[in-house]
Order: sequence, then structure tokens, then C-alpha cells
Amino acid sequence: MTFAEKLAALQKWERAIKDTDASIEALHLVTGMCDGPLIESIWRLQDVATDMTAWVVGDASDWLDWYRSENGMGAKGMKAGPEGNLREIKSLGDLLWLLEVAA
Repeated sequence: MTFAEKLAALQKWERAIKDTDASIEALHLVTGMCDGPLIESIWRLQDVATDMTAWVVGDASDWLDWYRSENGMGAKGMKAGPEGNLREIKSLGDLLWLLEVAA
């Protein structure tokens, strides 16, 4: 898979995660609930989307899950990479770099 194809897959994944996160926030506002069957099903779908995208782009180390959960979809700009070559991971391009050097 080429860099461009991996980037396109990650962009679709990012959009799906952000869209469903916005839906969860809207549900919170409307229902006042922080969880429940509907929200839990959205979380499960997000997990499946993350797992499948990781498989497609060759992420065997759960970096997509880290990027999504711990790094706030890049908003936190946390550093990652091989020892001595850490770099801020703020974008999908940075995430692809990480996938390549961590493989």
C-alpha cells in the first residue's frame, strides 16, 4: 500500500471518529447521559473502525489507538518514535511516519 493510500485510509478513519465523537457529544447534551446502549454501540463501532484501519495500514503496535485515545487525535502533540528519534505526533502524516519507523 502506498503512502497516499494509507493516508487516505487514515483520513477516512479520522473523519469517522470525529463525526461519531460529535454525535456522542450531541447525545450527551440531549439526554444528559454519559453512557448507555446507544453510546456504547458507537464506542464499539469506533473500536472496530480503529482495528480495521490499523490492519489496513499495517499498524501492529496499536499506534492508531494511542493516537486516538492518549494523544487526542494529535491535539496533544505527544512525542513517540524509536529511542533517540522521538518526534511530536500531531497529524496523520506524523502518525504514518511513526508507523513506518516503529514497524
